[in-house]
Amino acid sequence: IEGTHLLAGSERRSVRSMLEEICEVFMPGESPVQHPGDDAADQLIEPSSDLPETRSFRSALEDTRDRAGTK
Repeated sequence: IEGTHLLAGSERRSVRSMLEEICEVFMPGESPVQHPGDDAADQLIEPSSDLPETRSFRSALEDTRDRAGTK
């Protein structure tokens, strides 16, 4: 994954933790592979308190997995 990706769910998560959870849900026993690249600054997108709280990132992943039938 390259470039800038802006996310704003109710949870505050790092890209690394999201990638790890994607592996846990879709590829149990696998881990993300990190390749060296240019230095980058961490960014945290603050969700608006005006928006309703959303479901968890893991719940959304599990729903996607279940709908695709890839358990």
